[in-house]
Amino acid sequence: MSENHFIFVDFENVHEIDLALIENKPVQLFLVLGKRHTSLPVELVKKLLQFSAQVQLIETGYSGKNALDFVLSYHIGVQSVTHPKGIFHILSRDKGFDALVHHLEMNKITVTRHEAFNRIPILGGVLPPTIKPIKTAKTIKTPKT
Repeated sequence: MSENHFIFVDFENVHEIDLALIENKPVQLFLVLGKRHTSLPVELVKKLLQFSAQVQLIETGYSGKNALDFVLSYHIGVQSVTHPKGIFHILSRDKGFDALVHHLEMNKITVTRHEAFNRIPILGGVLPPTIKPIKTAKTIKTPKT
């Protein structure tokens, strides 16, 4: 059986998603919307209805610096407890998520940040050999006491 993949889309940051790519794949997609997202394009809504069993909308209900980021982080935490063997993907160009990726990896949770939906490996994305996957920032060593 394939591992379950959980994709969290920072919709304030990335709008280009092709939901047809999740068809027949072990993927759950969470579209995290900021407070200013009061309407969605009709074509996206049609796809959301088509893949309703695989997609959840998460409305932050709050605006402010990093509000959506904190809500997204919370939901990854919830899913990682419920599905400890899951593979998690954050779709965002926001490098601020790299600290979360690093922390989750340190806690044995498989997670990667991607900047493009179609580059996520489970969706058929293959990185060109000259581009490496986004990894976390270098580990900061704390001084010995």
